Amino acid sequence: MLENQRGLHQAIHLRLRNGKNPSKRQTDLFAAALKDGSKLAASSLHAQVNLLKNLANSKTPSDVMKCHLDFAEQFWSKSFSKG
Repeated sequence: MLENQRGLHQAIHLRLRNGKNPSKRQTDLFAAALKDGSKLAASSLHAQVNLLKNLANSKTPSDVMKCHLDFAEQFWSKSFSKG
């Protein structure tokens, strides 16, 4: 997806630099890509904040290990559920 975003961004940038307006389809695709990227970033940050909170509340090394395993499990299950 990032490669598609870069390609689309470059196409829009070139058109604007050459005095041409990007098409509605291009701007809609770019907006959708940015929206998806923003959702992914927010979701990742939220998961990392939760991990750090859980680590801060950990009392034993086994609690720390459980936090990391839970984080990894959530990451993988989210990755596979979204394709």
